[in-house]
Amino acid sequence: MDAEIPLLTPFSLRTERPADGVVLVAIEGELDIQHSAEVRAALRDAVLSPGGEAVIADLTKLEFIDSMGLVALTDAARILERNDRAPLVVVGGGLQVRRVLELTGIDRLVDMVESADPALA
Repeated sequence: MDAEIPLLTPFSLRTERPADGVVLVAIEGELDIQHSAEVRAALRDAVLSPGGEAVIADLTKLEFIDSMGLVALTDAARILERNDRAPLVVVGGGLQVRRVLELTGIDRLVDMVESADPALA
């Protein structure tokens, strides 16, 4: 018997301002080609938002990331860098997600932290 493959992957995206000058984009579930445009737009809006000094990508509940998700993070990090802003802060991410960020070198473009608390200080 063939196993059914779900057409929609579990995914959730939330943007908030937990403190003055901070924009947090929380990405949950699976970040794949199906959701990458939405994440890319949310990160771009956060990066370009007036008064946003720090941009945090919260990957604490992210279970999977594909190459298009990596492009979204890389684009946000590079826009911040080009505009002489603080680096993109990436929070958490499971072992597999962190491993992908390390293998692709994205961990050198962003500030990787275990918790959003220090980034909010």
